[in-house]
Amino acid sequence: MPTPSNFPSLDNLRPGETVQMVMKRHWIVLVRTFVYLAALVKVPLFLFVFRDSLATIMPLSYVTLFATVFLAMFALFIYVDWIANELDFFVFTNERIIGIEQISFLNRAISECSMDRVQEVNAFSKGLLANIFNYGTVDIRTASEDSRFEMSVIPEPVEKARMILNIVQEFKNHHPSVPVKEGQG
Repeated sequence: MPTPSNFPSLDNLRPGETVQMVMKRHWIVLVRTFVYLAALVKVPLFLFVFRDSLATIMPLSYVTLFATVFLAMFALFIYVDWIANELDFFVFTNERIIGIEQISFLNRAISECSMDRVQEVNAFSKGLLANIFNYGTVDIRTASEDSRFEMSVIPEPVEKARMILNIVQEFKNHHPSVPVKEGQG
C-alpha cells in the first residue's frame, strides 16, 4: 500500500516489511484550531476599533506593539497545536505497529510492537459529533503489561479496528509458530 505524499519516509523498515496502513487523525481536529484562529482575530480587531479610546490611556505605539506581540504569540500557539495533531500517526506494517506521537512542541514519543504481541483491538465512538462525523478512538492492547497503543479522533474507528485485526490475522497466518490467544481471530 503506498504511503501518502505528506508522510515521512520510513527508513527503518526491515527487509520484506511493507506498510499496510497509516492511521492519522480526523480532519475535525482542525476545527479547534480554527476556533482559536477566530479568537485570534477578535483581539487585534478590538484594539483597532478602540485604538482612539486606548490612545488616551497609553501611547498608540504601545497598543500596536501589544497587538503585534499578541498576534505573534497566538500564531505560534496555533502552529504548535496544528503540528501536534498533524504529526501524530500510527503505521501498520506486515510485521509491527509503529506509533509516533507528538506530545508537545519538541517532545515526540515513538513506540513499536510486533504483530504477535497484539492481543486486543477496540474502537470507541462517543458523543454526538463523533457519531455524526464518524470519528473515535482506536485502542490496541498488547501482551506487554504497560504497552498500549491508543489514538483518539481517528476517522472510521470501527473500520480501522477491523483492518488492524485483519493485518494481525494475516501476520499470524504467515507465522504459524505464533500462538493465537483465546478470544482472538
